[in-house]
Amino acid sequence: MNLKQLSHMLALSQTTVSRALNGYPEVNEETRRRVIDAAKRH
Repeated sequence: MNLKQLSHMLALSQTTVSRALNGYPEVNEETRRRVIDAAKRH
């Protein structure tokens, strides 16, 4: 699954998904967990 597909599935922007995966501090912790969990599953 690529970044675009993951962001669409989670209803988040590609930027937010990328930042969550790369550990940017401005990403909400709950959002980060959602992104990482979804990335691991797919």
